Amino acid sequence: MDLPCGFGRHAVWLAQMGHAVTAVDIDAERVAATQRAVAALSGTHSVRCMEGDAEKPLPLPANSFDLAIVIHYYAASVFETMAKALKPRGALIFETFGAQGNNWRSLPNAGLVETLLRPHFDIHDLRERPCGPEKSRAVVQALAIRRGRSSIR
Repeated sequence: MDLPCGFGRHAVWLAQMGHAVTAVDIDAERVAATQRAVAALSGTHSVRCMEGDAEKPLPLPANSFDLAIVIHYYAASVFETMAKALKPRGALIFETFGAQGNNWRSLPNAGLVETLLRPHFDIHDLRERPCGPEKSRAVVQALAIRRGRSSIR
């Protein structure tokens, strides 16, 4: 899953690697751009594009994704959504946007992403770079694995 998919860069790459992908974005034009990018690929690729708000419940089947990529985005609610959508032992790759200009104001408080991941995920790598005038916010990168036993043997 690529959430939010933006213009589909990650979704297209995963599809080219042979993976079935669900690409979700709130912006209809970006979803359409992702669809066009997939259509331009040679061969058959499985990408389901859908419009949806990552900060609201999404119509995603539970325990159905092996990987979720959440890049250049932050909302506290996304971690609960990913915990439900990922299969046990599914991976989450997460990265906030950088702290350019005043967008540091929308970044999580330092330590918050770890707190949000801990209930459902084993954190394999978590990097924070403090930002903002008081260094209370953080640019975050994380690799986390959903807890639970996989049904794949």
